[in-house]
This record gives sequence, C-alpha cells and structure tokens, in this order.
Amino acid sequence: MKALYIITGASKGIGEALANQLEQDNNNDVLRLARTNPNVLQNLITVDLTDETASVKVVTDWLSSRLATATSVTLINNAGTVEPMGVVGKINASQLSQALMLNVGAVIALTSAFVELTDNFNGQKFVMNISSGAGRNAYEGWGVYCATKAAVDRFTEVLVKEQSTKTNPVKATSIAPGIIDTGMQSTIRSHSEEYFPNVDRFIDYKNTGKLSSPEATAAALINYLHSEKMGTFAITDIRD
Repeated sequence: MKALYIITGASKGIGEALANQLEQDNNNDVLRLARTNPNVLQNLITVDLTDETASVKVVTDWLSSRLATATSVTLINNAGTVEPMGVVGKINASQLSQALMLNVGAVIALTSAFVELTDNFNGQKFVMNISSGAGRNAYEGWGVYCATKAAVDRFTEVLVKEQSTKTNPVKATSIAPGIIDTGMQSTIRSHSEEYFPNVDRFIDYKNTGKLSSPEATAAALINYLHSEKMGTFAITDIRD
C-alpha cells in the first residue's frame, strides 16, 4: 500500500525539493512531471504541461494502475512561469498564451482529471496548488503573473465549495510558499526597472539573505499537507 504523489514542475526548484523529500519515505510513490529530465530520473515523465491532452493522459495512465492499492492520493500543481513580465503596454504578447496555459490551464485540466479519477477512491485525497502572494496583491510589472495566480486561487475556492458536499471530499488549498531562492527569482532580477519597477526590492532580498531555500520551503509545504490545516482554508500562506 502506497501514498501516491503527483508533482508538476518537479525537475527543479520547489518541485524538485518536494519530490526529493517525499521519495525518502519508501511508503510513498512519487510521479514527477516536467518539461525536461536533466538527471534522467526513472520516475520523471517529460511532458509539455501546456498540452492538456498529453498531460492528462500521463496522469490518468499512472494513477489508474495504482489506485487500487493506494492509501492516499495527492496532486501538487507546482509548475509555473513568471513570464511575460512587463508593465501594461510592454507585455510580450507572444508569451501570453504559454503563461495562461501553464499557470492556469494545466492546473484546471490536471485537477479536473484527478477529481474524476479519484471520485470512487476511499482513501484520502489532496490537491495542493502552489500559488503566490502575487495572486492576492497587485505588483507593477506582474500583470500576467498576478492575474494567473489570482485565477488559481479562485479556481481552488470553487473546488473546495464543490467538494464540501461529498462524503469523501478532495481536500484542497491554494498556498503561497513565500519568496524562494529559485531560477524564477533569477529571472525576476534580470529585468530592468522599466519592465519591473520592483526589481531593486528583489535584488535586495537576494543580497540580504531574505530568500528561503527550496528545501526549507518544501519541508514546510509537506508539513502543512500532512497537518490538520490541510483543506481548512481554500486560500492560505505558508507564512501564516
């Protein structure tokens, strides 16, 4: 009997740290999904998450063959992009579709497939959507990122409301993980003030050691996932 975990964006950053820590327990069976597999991991399936048909098929095939012997099932929607950055009027429209599909479309498609596949599953069911404070506050230069993370928050609220009438509901939350020292932060710091007026603040976060490590963040997220708080709040922050 295994606890099943599906983690998107699991080849680097928070996703990689989550998978690494969960895999330390032999009672866990972890599926990593990512665009690339730089470490050639056997349990990582490369898939373009903006291709909903392909990603849903991967999740469906993997879960269907394991549900009968599972004790719990968890989907962690972690993959995302901060691009395109830029104040309104300087947003790169060619990157817009990719951001919408990855940050929102993939979350909705995979969560919907997960809910359908586990409808008759008697064990515990969890969906953790990795959100951001950007979904709850407006930041200049982050119009697309703020909008997509706000969409994930609202989608999660709908999911929690729909599941509240179920006998064995999916417990879900959209959680902001704080400011993490990942490649996304490097991307943020690489932009000019013209495109991202808050860039100096994020450079200062890095220079003054205010960024959390992916490993510490992953540990905090796992603790939250396994706590009584999980599913209590549709929208939350790991720092609360």
